[in-house]
Amino acid sequence: YKGARAMEVPDLRIESAELFALNIPFRMPLSHSAHKNRAASDSVVLRVSSGGAHGYGEAIFREYVSGALGEGQDLVSQAADSARRLIGPLLGRETCWRDVAADGTDPSPADLPMICALETALLDLACRLSGRDAYQVLELEPVRNTVALSGVIPLYPPDMAALTMGRFARLGASSFKIKLGPDPGANRAVLAASQAKI
Repeated sequence: YKGARAMEVPDLRIESAELFALNIPFRMPLSHSAHKNRAASDSVVLRVSSGGAHGYGEAIFREYVSGALGEGQDLVSQAADSARRLIGPLLGRETCWRDVAADGTDPSPADLPMICALETALLDLACRLSGRDAYQVLELEPVRNTVALSGVIPLYPPDMAALTMGRFARLGASSFKIKLGPDPGANRAVLAASQAKI
């Protein structure tokens, strides 16, 4: 979006903001080197409101991206503190997605997920208030009109990786991201089993 000129959107003033903490259980627990045994999606959804319309953005806090949570803080508390810092200066005044964290200071890494959520929520809100899509609001042309389907193979043993690869291939996927672990022998076995299914 760099260099894009936002269209005028009447009365884009944040009147209220709400956070929704999600804890959606995975059908299969996730484990990898950066985060052990995650059993649910733990993202936070931000809703900003103006003139009866709502815009939504999602924040995903990860220690290995945005840093550890503060002393004695849980994810929801950190998200709420970050949201208050970022939204407070924007409340009640005419604003747009560009105004997020635009005070000239470098944001804390801990605020980056909420900056993403707030920018997205404001852009969504601008679209809803103006009746335009994001490309029209930003006065940009789409880079492409199709989306390629690709498959992600989690850190599975060879037989499960091959089974999952086969399922994706039957859906028409032709590109894949295969998660590998620290054991080179196990990785070779996973890649060999997966290649046999392509």
